[in-house]
Amino acid sequence: MGLTLIPREKSVRRNLMLYSEDGLGISVSLCVTALVTKIVTSSLDIATQVVVRIGLALPVNTVSDIIIIIIIIIIIIIIIIIIIIIIIIIIIIIIIIIIIIIIITIIIIIIITIL
Repeated sequence: MGLTLIPREKSVRRNLMLYSEDGLGISVSLCVTALVTKIVTSSLDIATQVVVRIGLALPVNTVSDIIIIIIIIIIIIIIIIIIIIIIIIIIIIIIIIIIIIIIITIIIIIIITIL
């Protein structure tokens, strides 16, 4: 039983087909970019909601109030960026694990076919 990796489509989604000799294909899709963009957009939505709520909750009268709100917004944005970086690192680790598993299975199959 031999396995071959065939790239299916050249787009944002990195799609690989894992084919065995009996014609059964297992799709291994790594849609990282789509995931990351979704995370970024959702976190930006959350940030804007928080900012709007803070703006509605605090009556902006003086300059110091405005400065405080700006500082809060900057802190929120920094926290969101850190969360996004952590999520990206986790996704990369998952992808590396998937690739290692695929390589190990291919090596095992090659060894079995040789023996």
